[in-house]
Amino acid sequence: MSELILIFFAGVLALLYGLNALLQAIRRAPKLGRVALYLAALVLGLVLTALIRLAGAEQAEPLAQPAVLVIAAGLGVFSLIALLGELFRPERLQGSRGVLGLGVALLMALSTVTIPVTRQTILAQLPPTPTLPVISLAQLQSGPTSTLTPTRTPFPTFTPSATRTPRAVTATATSTPIQFPTRTPVPTATLPTPCVANTQYNVNLRAEPDTESDLVITLPFGTAVMLYGRNADSTWWFAEVDGQRGWLSGEFLVVSPACSTLPVR
Repeated sequence: MSELILIFFAGVLALLYGLNALLQAIRRAPKLGRVALYLAALVLGLVLTALIRLAGAEQAEPLAQPAVLVIAAGLGVFSLIALLGELFRPERLQGSRGVLGLGVALLMALSTVTIPVTRQTILAQLPPTPTLPVISLAQLQSGPTSTLTPTRTPFPTFTPSATRTPRAVTATATSTPIQFPTRTPVPTATLPTPCVANTQYNVNLRAEPDTESDLVITLPFGTAVMLYGRNADSTWWFAEVDGQRGWLSGEFLVVSPACSTLPVR
């Protein structure tokens, strides 16, 4: 959205430049003033800034390039009319506002093509990241099982022999066997089951499942990541990369079918 705002201001400044060029052509002004130079520089700078930011954004803005082309066409028409008017002044094309406007319009139109193509060329020259082997869900779930501790066998009952009494015979006391409690084995905690995915583009790891959330790190193309959860509609995936935790947009991931069993966070 901020890129469209920059393009909007560039369109307003381009309109001001065109009106100024027409006015100066009617007045047959001999010199190219500073106002025209400033307006032309601002228009071109705003458009280039917006296109460069859009080339590195995660989500493309479909209205950006058509808007730049419309602004370039409008500026070209105004500049061409001003150029025709400047042919009747003594200086002719010396210090021409029409020539400057046509040059700016041409650069704007070319930048809508050259900036995205340059970005794709740079990404294509980057070495691919080696893909980690895919680990099946059964292999991740299988783990070491705890061995039960053997229970202690109670001591055998000791029966004392009868003793001689001088007069009365008393009942023989028997000792009560000592019973030791059996140790209950502690269950092994079940580890969270991750899922392996690969990035298709340079993807931003964000703190929350939102494109406006804080940026944690940027993962390069072809990075293998471990997913541990997802949102309700499976458009964002919770991952941990090099100790950094956050959310990745599913639009830029290659996710295996086994990831559909991950819990919703």
